[in-house]
Amino acid sequence: MHARLCSKTTCQRPAVYSLTYDYQGCSIAIGPLSLEADPNSYDLCQTHGEHLTPPSGWKLYRHDLLRGVNAGNGMPSTTGSDSADSHRVRQ
Repeated sequence: MHARLCSKTTCQRPAVYSLTYDYQGCSIAIGPLSLEADPNSYDLCQTHGEHLTPPSGWKLYRHDLLRGVNAGNGMPSTTGSDSADSHRVRQ
């Protein structure tokens, strides 16, 4: 089995991120490398994944397994039990 490489044309580094586009929603999602190659996503190396910037007017969502989803505003989102706690009514 061959390691997947970065989708950038001249890059030969191993892929560590998967990236998908939502053209209708003007958003890009990037997260850990998917388990299987998908023709509808792009694989990126660490350098290209970390320096990715969205086109003007688009949102970039970065998913980190340990920190949840970050919508590019510098604030990590709540995940799992944190999200349930934030909606719980305090008595």
